[in-house]
Amino acid sequence: MSRTIYINRKDCYGNFETVDEFMVNDFKGRKYAREMLKEYRLGDSSAHYYMSQKACKDWYDYQAEELNND
Repeated sequence: MSRTIYINRKDCYGNFETVDEFMVNDFKGRKYAREMLKEYRLGDSSAHYYMSQKACKDWYDYQAEELNND
């Protein structure tokens, strides 16, 4: 069964942002998502990055807008 995992970012001002999305089918997919989470944390120590089953509202709005533009 496939699920979606999102990597979200929270900055010191309390702003949330979804930065990445992964379709996970097995343990290897989840492992890859964790590796990417580590990369985000290494690349930007000014914010808190975490994995979530939900994306931020703006992520869904952006995806809908992209579909409408195609």
